[in-house]
Amino acid sequence: MKSNHFRNTILFSLILFLLLFPLIQRVTKVFKIEPLKGYIKPVERVEFTKESFFDDSFQMSMEAYEKRNIGFQPDLVRINNQLEFDLFNKINAATIVRGQENHFYGQQYIDSYYGSDYLGDEAVYQKTWKLLKVQEVLKTKGVHLCVVVASSKSFVHPQYLPVNNELTAKKTNYESYRLNFDSLKINYIDFLPFIKNLDDTSAYSVHPKTGIHWSYYATYFVVDSLRNYMQQITGIPQPEIKLQKLDVTNRPRNSDKDIEDGLNLLYINTNDTYAYPNVFIDKSIFAPSLRGLVVADSYYYTVAHHRFDELFADFNFWFYYNEVYPSEGQTNAKQLNLKEELEKRDVIFILVNVTKLQSFAWGFIDDCYALYCD
Repeated sequence: MKSNHFRNTILFSLILFLLLFPLIQRVTKVFKIEPLKGYIKPVERVEFTKESFFDDSFQMSMEAYEKRNIGFQPDLVRINNQLEFDLFNKINAATIVRGQENHFYGQQYIDSYYGSDYLGDEAVYQKTWKLLKVQEVLKTKGVHLCVVVASSKSFVHPQYLPVNNELTAKKTNYESYRLNFDSLKINYIDFLPFIKNLDDTSAYSVHPKTGIHWSYYATYFVVDSLRNYMQQITGIPQPEIKLQKLDVTNRPRNSDKDIEDGLNLLYINTNDTYAYPNVFIDKSIFAPSLRGLVVADSYYYTVAHHRFDELFADFNFWFYYNEVYPSEGQTNAKQLNLKEELEKRDVIFILVNVTKLQSFAWGFIDDCYALYCD
């Protein structure tokens, strides 16, 4: 009898401890828990009032708030996500789609491949025509304007897209811009064919399965190509880009796994090999002399990783024609003196990935056209 009582007491204490353990963690934070990644919608607490009590908004907000702040919440979410992923092929991340053989895509990138976001012939022509006029004006001022088209995974790996018989390929923004760039003689570099060829021949991941962007390995060659392009168009010898070391690993890093991070899983098997070039800019023979500007989407960040800015004597990056890097006072590009900013450059690149051609170039061309041509 005594032994049963003792066993029941131990069992009750153990259950009570397990029930209280999350509360203990919440109060003491004794265990360091890695927070969830990606965008997490904040939970706001509704103030207690007579109205909020009787319409249930207070109770609902408190319930959501307590769930969000329970001890071990990030790990509990990861366990739940992993179970749903393994058992039901469910992804708890908005706009992310699982393709074949564990290739993941953003829905926007799939839409662009199938032409669902096509702007139409006239809209693309008008934007390209404005770009031409801006290119011509800047040329008279000694500024070389060039569009850099970055690859998109849906265009490099269409064979791994989810099977959807309802979708059929239509004309895409990429096809239309290419045609107009060629016919109007726009300065541009299209890296999509190069990246596709690199993907066919490389031992290392070029567009990682669990990443949105092109890989660090791929952009090492992109930076080298841009350096050679600048040397060609200006006739000015450029600093050398030298490879110090190539780290090879089975684990992706940083933006090579940005989708994976946002999925908040415990693990995911990609069976890929990743390479990370470690480069330095050798300025011992040819010092940087050009003044450059890059207006770009997030695909520029892996380019920047390879010290692209060090090829210039003076350099700025405008993220989506908005945030200014490095910032010297004014942090919004639209509030700068646009004429002054443009005409102090030797080279201006507009870097846009294939999918973002839908919003090319975030108002930058329109503002330049209004400045010089309206």
